[in-house]
Amino acid sequence: MDTQQLIDRLEERAAEIPVGPPPVALMRTRARRHRQGRVAILASAAAVAAIAGGLAWQGSGGADDGSRTPIASDAPADPDTPPDGYRYVGIGDVVAAVPQGWGTNKTDCGTPQEDTVVIDQGVTCLALVPRPADVDSLAIQPTFEGLDTSGWTVTEVAGQRALRSPLSRQDGVVRQTVVVPGADVAFVAESSSTAGASVVGDLLDGITVLQQHTTVPAFQDLGYDADPASMVDSYVERLAELGLAAEVTEGNGRGLDAGTVLETDPAVGSVLAPGDTVRVVVAR
Repeated sequence: MDTQQLIDRLEERAAEIPVGPPPVALMRTRARRHRQGRVAILASAAAVAAIAGGLAWQGSGGADDGSRTPIASDAPADPDTPPDGYRYVGIGDVVAAVPQGWGTNKTDCGTPQEDTVVIDQGVTCLALVPRPADVDSLAIQPTFEGLDTSGWTVTEVAGQRALRSPLSRQDGVVRQTVVVPGADVAFVAESSSTAGASVVGDLLDGITVLQQHTTVPAFQDLGYDADPASMVDSYVERLAELGLAAEVTEGNGRGLDAGTVLETDPAVGSVLAPGDTVRVVVAR
């Protein structure tokens, strides 16, 4: 049988076989399933590759060898960070949050003349100076013997026992005090504003205890030593006890004995980390 005869015979056989319309719907369904299967396989492969890549990255560039670039979430949150717009001021590790815009020791003969923290003032005049309206203040001072806390409310500050006085009002000034006996520190909040009770309450509610930091210690009490010239040595020792370093420089003492501490930078009550340096200016 030659080639042409074979072709003719095949055509005859094909004509005898019944043929219906093409199964288009079935063909589309199978094609769709085929594509979905390929997508699923590719997605699974990509996921496996990503996991494997991640494991390889962690193994070859993790925190242990320092080759990975640190990101912000790696750093632990600082527990001693004050609320936004505030700064911490205090004695030792007990501090209060005050607005950033407040000054320090903005007083006239001990009476606040603008919103201020009052701390380590030293000797003040005895003249009676009126307090302006709308002035808020927080005085931070060591407690003293004979302080009558009978009738005060027992509370706590960051786990430490504390005492809170009743709210008082006198001459348009609202006043309230919190004492932390274990830290030998008292916080006296005052306000001459119309919202004085709320202001005072918020100030005292902002008292807390530092976990990793301390504060620049006071120095005014050292001025009463028998030998003022040794004041700087005593203060440097006080800094060392808190884990702080000192950089001593000389300034105009305005007639004070040599060695008398004039000021510090940062100011008394400011929060520092152990090992930080305090610049101590003394009379030459």
